[in-house]
Amino acid sequence: MSDASVQDTLARLKSLDTSCPTWVADFEAGLFSLPSDIRPFFAGVLDLFDDEAPYDEAMYSVIHLIERVEIKTYVGQILMALPVFVRQAPRWASIVVMRILNTPEARSEMARQVGQSSADIREAVAWLLGAINKRDAAFEAQTRPVLDALGAS
Repeated sequence: MSDASVQDTLARLKSLDTSCPTWVADFEAGLFSLPSDIRPFFAGVLDLFDDEAPYDEAMYSVIHLIERVEIKTYVGQILMALPVFVRQAPRWASIVVMRILNTPEARSEMARQVGQSSADIREAVAWLLGAINKRDAAFEAQTRPVLDALGAS
C-alpha cells in the first residue's frame, strides 16, 4: 500500500458516519487494510481516536493496532503525540497511557524517555498522570516511576 493510499484510508476512516449501522465493521475493515508496519503513519493512526466514538470496540481496535509496534518506538511515538492527543481525545489518551503504565517494560521505557522529552511533552505527561491519579489513587504505584523521572511529586 502506497503512502498516499494509507493517508486516503486514514482520512476515510475519520470521515465515516458513526450513525451508520455498519460503522464498526467498516472502521475495522479499514484498520485491517493498513500495512503491518504503521510506524510511518503512527500520528495519523492516533488521530483516529475519538472520545465521542459510539462504540469503544472500534477504539480498542486502534489500540491493538498501535500496540503491535516495538515498545521503544511505541512509547516514543505516544510521547511525541501526547500534547495534541490529550487535547483531542483525553479519554483515549488516558487509556493508552494506563496500558503503557500497566506493562513494566513499557512503563520503564516511558520513564526513561520522558526525562529526555521536550517541555510540552513533559507538561502533557504530568497533566495526564495527575488526572489518572486523581481518578484512581490506587494507580499511583504505576505513575510514580514516570512522575519521578519528570521530577514531579
